[in-house]
Amino acid sequence: RYQTQNGYNPRVLVIVPCKGVDLTLDSNIKSLKNQDYENFMLVGVVDSEDDPAVEVLQKNMVDYIISKDICDQCSGKVRAIATAYEAYKGYDVYVIADSDIEARKDWLSKLVGEAR
Repeated sequence: RYQTQNGYNPRVLVIVPCKGVDLTLDSNIKSLKNQDYENFMLVGVVDSEDDPAVEVLQKNMVDYIISKDICDQCSGKVRAIATAYEAYKGYDVYVIADSDIEARKDWLSKLVGEAR
């Protein structure tokens, strides 16, 4: 189990707003799921159950939620982030990751280590 050098080991929620599927979504989700930092949860946020990203999230056993209509004039990404933040209280650190990134295995541990 990874801990930062100073023993800082906060509970982290990684929020991934998803819309549709591109060629690398599966490998991107795998890279986010397989971080060397263990005290985290990964959650995908989609606009609807019919979004093609749902299949990829389910295949990779990643929890997902449906975005709520929280604000009228904000973007879909902002709605997704606000929905996850409202649904998952009690985390020490919230991280937003775009669905089109492939993260190195130490990405989250380095990010969290720098947060302190």
